[in-house]
Amino acid sequence: MSKILATPAARVAAKEKNIDLSTVKGTGKLGAIVLKDLDNVAVLIGKDRGLKVTPVAKNAMNYYGVNLDDVAHDGNKVKKENVISTVTRMSKDEVEAAPVTPAMEEKVIPYKGMRKAIGDNMMTSIQGSPQVSHFADIDTTEFMDIFEKTKVIFKEKYNKKITVTDFLIKAVSLTLQKCPKVNANFDGKEIHRRGTVNIGLAVAQDEGLVVPVFNGVENKTIFDICDERSEIVPQARDNKLSGKYYKGATFTISNTGRSVNNFFTPIINPGEVAILGVGRTAEMPAVVNGEIVVRTFTGFSITIDHRVLDGMDAVNFLNTLNEVISNPINILL
Repeated sequence: MSKILATPAARVAAKEKNIDLSTVKGTGKLGAIVLKDLDNVAVLIGKDRGLKVTPVAKNAMNYYGVNLDDVAHDGNKVKKENVISTVTRMSKDEVEAAPVTPAMEEKVIPYKGMRKAIGDNMMTSIQGSPQVSHFADIDTTEFMDIFEKTKVIFKEKYNKKITVTDFLIKAVSLTLQKCPKVNANFDGKEIHRRGTVNIGLAVAQDEGLVVPVFNGVENKTIFDICDERSEIVPQARDNKLSGKYYKGATFTISNTGRSVNNFFTPIINPGEVAILGVGRTAEMPAVVNGEIVVRTFTGFSITIDHRVLDGMDAVNFLNTLNEVISNPINILL
């Protein structure tokens, strides 16, 4: 049996349309079957069966990839409407045959308890003070390098698990000591610049955020902060921390952790005058000494109460934080 001559495209189309190439007359070179020869197959098959396939119906069948055998028709004429009706029916059958994904459970959750307390607190803050945020991408390459080395030492020598949060608390404490205007409380009548650095740390629970406070951080070493954080944060997550740990903050840090956002605009806790948001840490290209190199950057956002602080205070804070982070050895002292 001689081999049927057909172009590769014609063979693929014939297979998709379930056309027997031995029944097709080729019009290409040496009698090879080409794509246009397949366009007339439906018409020829229709004639063999005593059917008339209109040109528009033929084009529709080719466009939708429908075989004549699948097309329902009345009488001896196949029209465009017959093809469209067949395509619609086939699409509906495919949808009905598709697996059904269970819908998500619907719930009505009362707005009360911890969720309401957090919401009321945020509404009090945002409605009671003009808040503005400033943003900065800070190069944390050396900061993260020192942290990674310190983490190994803490684990091997002291069997302690130090975190980036510990480093951030210490870095912010050093920054606040150089920016005393930001380390303050405000009751609407008087601004109280505090003599101690009491840093609140936003901790996520299932129902929302709580903010335990690290008091007197200016007098604590990175060892002290590591020990205190390892004790306080797990209890805060499990809602087992007593009320005394949630009082007296002069500044708060909110860290989104392993997220994709570089920046966000945290809302100031009532009574404080600023809050720091810590976004994503990622490698980025940077120009150093005229060359493009890969460096590590972290996104920082500071939101200030504009009644107490001005834009330059926010800029000064971020510049100072940048200086502290750029010289991370001071964090270990």
